[in-house]
Amino acid sequence: LDAFPQDPTRAARRFYPSATGFGSLAFEDLWPKKGDFDMNDLVVAYRSTEVLNAQNEIVDLKLTYEIRARGAGSDNGFGIHLPGVSRDAIDATATTLTINNQAPVALPVETGQTEAVFILSPNVTPLTATGQPFPCSMMNSVAKCPRTPAVPMELNIHFKQPLTTAQLGNAPFNPFIYRTTKRGLEVHLVDHPPTAKADPKLFGTLDDTSNPAQGRTYRTAANEPWALDVPETWRYPTEWNNVAGAYPNFIPWAVSGGTTATDWYVSKMVQPLIFQP
Repeated sequence: LDAFPQDPTRAARRFYPSATGFGSLAFEDLWPKKGDFDMNDLVVAYRSTEVLNAQNEIVDLKLTYEIRARGAGSDNGFGIHLPGVSRDAIDATATTLTINNQAPVALPVETGQTEAVFILSPNVTPLTATGQPFPCSMMNSVAKCPRTPAVPMELNIHFKQPLTTAQLGNAPFNPFIYRTTKRGLEVHLVDHPPTAKADPKLFGTLDDTSNPAQGRTYRTAANEPWALDVPETWRYPTEWNNVAGAYPNFIPWAVSGGTTATDWYVSKMVQPLIFQP
């Protein structure tokens, strides 16, 4: 049953959400403003593959992404943060990024960070350029526009020493976007920590009710998030359509803090407001 019979340091693989499926990340980039809340400023499919040794510790981590939509009017970067994992735990000589199936390139930990933070793209706009005039310059978010193939990205992270699951955490870890022209403006999943480069003065301003000292981050007063993690391929709203209109159970789910209507993303959908691939 050993997946690596010739390698004494590796024994098995563990996938999330599955060996062939994808989860979905969706971001609204106007934080700390609520914005149009269509949750399609960046939509990224993801899969995590952990390589384990015989002690069930993580030796390598492969993060597979596909940028499937970009409905943002601003330029944004895309990164991944491994909270609690020191930058010194990363084997920089063997950690690589592959974009669009090109040759892998070395990807160092972002400078100015004590923890492991990787910038997969400082600006996703050129990666997702459609070659069309506005509004079709946005990728796969406007119903009337031509469809654009997803942009594949693969990050292979190698650790100097194996990590336990408690040390590494669970997929999708801490993905985030940030304003290309304002590095401190980061958008993360609900209650996930900012990186050391986030601007703390933005918390608790405008529509945001974050209190990082209490572990509350990236929520409105009604608990609405600026980023979503859906454990399957998610059909996001078309441009300028609020996610609450496209998914009527979204607000009950958000207000409850995620305890009710947990299947909001499949239970009830207003099809005319949802992007058709």
